[in-house]
Amino acid sequence: MPFAAVIYFNEQTEKTIRDIWKSLNSPLLAPAMDEKGIRPHLTLAIYDQLECCSCQKALGYLKKQIHTINLNFTYFGIFHYSNPIVFMAPPLEKQLKNIHEQIHDCLQKRGSGPWEIYLHDNWVPHCTLAMDFNKEQLPAVMERCLQLSLPIKTPAVQIGIVEFDPIQPVFEIDLPS
Repeated sequence: MPFAAVIYFNEQTEKTIRDIWKSLNSPLLAPAMDEKGIRPHLTLAIYDQLECCSCQKALGYLKKQIHTINLNFTYFGIFHYSNPIVFMAPPLEKQLKNIHEQIHDCLQKRGSGPWEIYLHDNWVPHCTLAMDFNKEQLPAVMERCLQLSLPIKTPAVQIGIVEFDPIQPVFEIDLPS
């Protein structure tokens, strides 16, 4: 099963995102994200295999080098697949890009099979708001997502590793505040 390295947000931002997820939970819109066992997050990397014990130690050391990460979600986007994914996203600023590179440098020594879309030149930082719905529902889903008032500013409070499907948290590391 694959493993994802993710950034988690503060409680207020999680609540805001969960409220949107709940408002989208309808057969006419999109399946509920929180029913999948997902916490609101921003994915940094996905690897097919990961040595989690050494990864936890390395990320624990890496957190000492990470200054507070402040995210500023300023726009909505759509990954245009047969079943689209709607997301909100922060601009890819230098601080976030550096964290992304540091995480990959750490994980590539302890994992295999990195997912191409999360590698340096392909990565679009984002927080998924809706997925697994038919494209005919996209206008209604977007209308509901637009109820979020952007920008949403939030500190990153944890970095975590999650195994999926099914979703199983492996560990979380608190970040400096």
